[in-house]
Amino acid sequence: MLHKQNQLRLQLRNLFKVEGPAFNFNAKSLYAHEWVIVALFVGALFLLSSFSFISRSSSNVDPFSHWTSDPLIIIDLKGEVSSPGRYIYSSGVTVKKIISDAGKTPQTDLKGLSLEEPITESRVLKIHKLKKKDIR
Repeated sequence: MLHKQNQLRLQLRNLFKVEGPAFNFNAKSLYAHEWVIVALFVGALFLLSSFSFISRSSSNVDPFSHWTSDPLIIIDLKGEVSSPGRYIYSSGVTVKKIISDAGKTPQTDLKGLSLEEPITESRVLKIHKLKKKDIR
């Protein structure tokens, strides 16, 4: 009985026997034609990714447009506010909202600014300091 089991095991092992370097863990490398296939596959992936990158970078689509219905703009706020710096807003934000977010100081001069003017493009916004004659 034991002899019959060993024969059956040997037959099953020979039935599913696979040879070649891919299944031989002592092998050091692939066959030459397998290296060519790997190189072609890697090259194809590189070309596909570069075409995808080129098509994205050449379009004028805002990458954040799916987050908001309005396009985003960057306001570089300088001058007499509590927290000058760069702020990101949706297009159409008012000067009044930007100044309130940055913090108005007692020296902030709001004369000459259209506080309700909607801003639709990124820009630098300079807020001036009150002149000595205007301080009360």
